[in-house]
Amino acid sequence: NLAKVFVGRDAELAAIAAYLSDGPARPLVVSGASGSGKSALMASAATRAGEAHGRGALAVRFVGATAAASAGRRLLGDLCRQIGERYGADDPVPDDLQELTELLPQRMALATAEHPLLVFIDAVNQLPSGDPARRLAWLPAELPDHCKVVVSTIPGDTLDAAASRSPEMLEVVPF
Repeated sequence: NLAKVFVGRDAELAAIAAYLSDGPARPLVVSGASGSGKSALMASAATRAGEAHGRGALAVRFVGATAAASAGRRLLGDLCRQIGERYGADDPVPDDLQELTELLPQRMALATAEHPLLVFIDAVNQLPSGDPARRLAWLPAELPDHCKVVVSTIPGDTLDAAASRSPEMLEVVPF
């Protein structure tokens, strides 16, 4: 729904598209103040990426939008399951956050040139304050080949954690 009514932000969309096409093997961190339009931008960028990279796998999560995307372990477990299903890895997914942190890059490494993996996770700052996943240790600093990850957050502790994992930043300023 956010993508349907999205207008503008051509420079930001172009920056995300350029990252997805030929960006570094690190996550892209989209940051901006609450209400600046990050979620709509993420939805539009993910929709466009899905259309442009139709042969690949697209995983999109909006933290806080559903129960499965509101806690770190469930978010990561669901991502690992979806990626595994897309690439034929049907082994069980653990419930432990540390094991999920180790499994996620392994699942991302299943991506191929013919079937790239694009992951969008909006509002990582909405993970609960006591959730260890909020520190983003699960976010690989270096991504496997053929995998791109875009996360968004507001300024604060999660932006600091994301910046320590990746220097690739895109700031969204209010209109």
